[in-house]
Amino acid sequence: MKKIKTVYKIDRENNLATEEVNKGAEWVIEGKGIATLKVDGSACLVKDGELYKRYDRKLKSHFVKQLRSQENFVVTEDMFNEIPADAIPCQEKPDPVTYHHPHWVKVDANKAEDKFHIEALNNFKETLSDGTYELIGSKINNNPYGLENHVLVKHGAEILNVPDRSFEGIKSFLENLNGEGIVFYNEETGDMAKIRRKDFGLFWNHEDTRNSRPKKKFK
Repeated sequence: MKKIKTVYKIDRENNLATEEVNKGAEWVIEGKGIATLKVDGSACLVKDGELYKRYDRKLKSHFVKQLRSQENFVVTEDMFNEIPADAIPCQEKPDPVTYHHPHWVKVDANKAEDKFHIEALNNFKETLSDGTYELIGSKINNNPYGLENHVLVKHGAEILNVPDRSFEGIKSFLENLNGEGIVFYNEETGDMAKIRRKDFGLFWNHEDTRNSRPKKKFK
């Protein structure tokens, strides 16, 4: 599951959506594809009956400092942190701005950091079909769903009716949505695009404090 672009370009000075549609997301405004509820949790993958968690491969810290301070800094493979040999890349290349490179790594019942994934897996009463899921629960993202345990929710499980795909129409829909946001899915092409409440300055899980923190700047 590669990183999903937002429907609208985000102004990184205030972290809010502009009215400019991101290239490749025009189909959303044209009314194509379906709208689904964006679940606020931690992304997972089920492949051949095995559960994987999201792992973000990043640059080693001293290279991040060089990236921020040096002009024309060239990033090479050896500058990234190591990952397990069986990790599955979510996308071919790292993000061209942050250089984060998301992967899937298999959940291990013997690792303490995977205990919530294992709990959710054990709570699933049916056979898990292959696909991507969201881990939600009492210890995930401030538990906006008020759960006492941990469960897996398949992506795209809840379809939304968004009749007005204009900028104001989507904003109005999000204002009345009890959820993190929307993921649009184009069944013809497989493309996806997202838009969240916080992209319009609307709180969801907790107060948005992004603009009160120092900004990270990447060349």
